[in-house]
Amino acid sequence: MRRLKWWLRGLSQRIAPRLTFAILANRTWLHEPEIGLLPLLSSSNALAIDAGANKGVYLYHLSRHFQRVVAFEPLPEMSAFLKAAAPLNTTVHALALSNAAGEAEIMMPRGFNELASLEPSSGAASNIERHRTPLRTLDSFSLSPVGLIKIDVEGHEFAVLEGARETIARYHPTILVEVEERHKPGGIARIRGLLESSGYEGYYLDGPALRPIADFDPARDQDEGSLQRSVKVGRYINNFIYFERRQAAERAATINRWLRMPPHAQTAMIDDSGGGGRVPAWHAAVAGGGLRFQKYKGEARATADKV
Repeated sequence: MRRLKWWLRGLSQRIAPRLTFAILANRTWLHEPEIGLLPLLSSSNALAIDAGANKGVYLYHLSRHFQRVVAFEPLPEMSAFLKAAAPLNTTVHALALSNAAGEAEIMMPRGFNELASLEPSSGAASNIERHRTPLRTLDSFSLSPVGLIKIDVEGHEFAVLEGARETIARYHPTILVEVEERHKPGGIARIRGLLESSGYEGYYLDGPALRPIADFDPARDQDEGSLQRSVKVGRYINNFIYFERRQAAERAATINRWLRMPPHAQTAMIDDSGGGGRVPAWHAAVAGGGLRFQKYKGEARATADKV
């Protein structure tokens, strides 16, 4: 059955890539509530970076808010799909970001392209597909002005950040990074140390509130028992948002006010912020001590019309 699903998904990606791109993004992102915050993380006039774009869940929503998005995806099948499917305001590079230029082998557990990694410790030794990929640093692209860097690279995030030091120092972008202890024990603390030394403060989304990273406890907040086939089914927080220290407290307070608002007020606040008014089709709102997601009439059709 699983092989049939892979075959059908591959077929849909080849026959109708843009429609498949939109469907995957809107179906999958319920497991990524941080997507609902994207319009509040940076001005839409800035450039967004998607390091580790995979099937394009974040890329789809980034492209609806930012005027321009540059994505990096080393898996040949996925990068080809994104190049065929992504909107015109995106550029997709078929390579991996790291801390130096070169070439490396990326390993993918068969059937789980979202777990592909440059890190040898990130997967079991058996049933692994291997691909060669070029490596470059983000700094080598001299992109500007960068407002947001999203990173999801399965244990290689420290190297990506090392290769982005100049970009970070120049533009002070918001950084949204996935870090998981199962890939690299101590990784959360290591990324925190690197970014705090660069003038950043970290936060994480915990239900209806953005909390400082000092409150994060990996044993409590990143329980591997809450994962089923890499899908979150319980308490498993793995995304962290870093703001430049001078603005961090104010920006976190603004997001927390937004999270407490009813949906119509959330939309109005984004429209008034000058963020371009392009709100994702699904809006996060507080309900019952957690995030719920509400789809508004007309937005599903509007989304389909744009793909």
